[in-house]
Amino acid sequence: MEAVQFRDAEAVVRTYLLNYMGAVAMGTKLPETLPAQFLKVVRTGGTNETLISDRAQITLEAYATKEVDAVALLSTARAWLNAADGMIFGVTELSGPVNLPDPITSNIRYTMTLWVRIRGVVITG
Repeated sequence: MEAVQFRDAEAVVRTYLLNYMGAVAMGTKLPETLPAQFLKVVRTGGTNETLISDRAQITLEAYATKEVDAVALLSTARAWLNAADGMIFGVTELSGPVNLPDPITSNIRYTMTLWVRIRGVVITG
C-alpha cells in the first residue's frame, strides 16, 4: 500500500531559501538576541490541495535594523520563492510586502503571506 506524506512546510521553505540566500539567519521563532537581519518563516494555515500536493500558507517576516534592509531581505526571499519549481511550486502571493513594525518590541519588520504548493512524498507501509 502507498500513501502520500506531506513534509513540514516551514522546514521545506527554510531549506529552499537557505540554498539560495546563503547564511541569512532564519527560523520559525525570533531568537532572544535579534541579529542585524532575520527572516522568520511560519506556516499560518493551508490545506492539502490534492492527493499529491499540500498548499501551505506561509508568512514571512523580515527583521532588520534599517527599513531598507528589511524590505530588501523580504524582496530577495520573495523573488526566490516566485522562481521555485521543484519540491515547492505554484507560489501565489496573498499579501505583498507590508511595513508592519513588531507590535511588542517596535522592531523594524516587513511581512508578507503566500501560498506555496509542496509536493508530497510517497511512503509505503
